[in-house]
Amino acid sequence: MSPRDALGRSVDDALGAVHAAMLAGDVEALDLLLADDLVFTTPDGTVLTKGADLDAHRTGTTAFSQVQEHERNVVEGAGGGTAQSVSVVDVELTDHGVPIAGTLRYTRGWVLRDGRWQVRTGSAAPTDA
Repeated sequence: MSPRDALGRSVDDALGAVHAAMLAGDVEALDLLLADDLVFTTPDGTVLTKGADLDAHRTGTTAFSQVQEHERNVVEGAGGGTAQSVSVVDVELTDHGVPIAGTLRYTRGWVLRDGRWQVRTGSAAPTDA
């Protein structure tokens, strides 16, 4: 079991909070859950920073209408301050006005920083799950 952050959350809890914030377009929650030095690769190969990710949610450029996880694996790093999560998620969203629906495999690298679990690295890729 991963260590808890200052909010009492495990990585599993924080991952659930990320999915809820994505669905709600909750920029304030995402701001706390994403590391300032985030590097995230989208399914089309675009690399996003934290600022770009937050702006996409803030402006509605990216808006999720479904985030339904059906598989999750979390592996804690040695020493307890890092972890990796892999989740398979059915998503429906609009991105730059284009509706998208499918199943994505999200891989995220987590760090326990500033008293909370934060996503430091990540990617989303299509899967046949």
